[in-house]
Amino acid sequence: MNLLKEYQEIFESNFEWEKFQGKTFLITGATGLIGSHIIKALCVLNKQFSANDQIRILAVARDEIKFLDI
Repeated sequence: MNLLKEYQEIFESNFEWEKFQGKTFLITGATGLIGSHIIKALCVLNKQFSANDQIRILAVARDEIKFLDI
């Protein structure tokens, strides 16, 4: 299954994702497995809830080249 579809299925659950709107997240290890998936999931949330109160993502990574591949 496509990861984007999986993220959307998760976001369509009963969890109150709207609470994330207007928040800022600092993600360390942005090029790692967990960090990169969190960033992708938050980006999907931004698209899904495309409101004025977007989620802000601050990402920290050691390798700029790897980070640009996310």
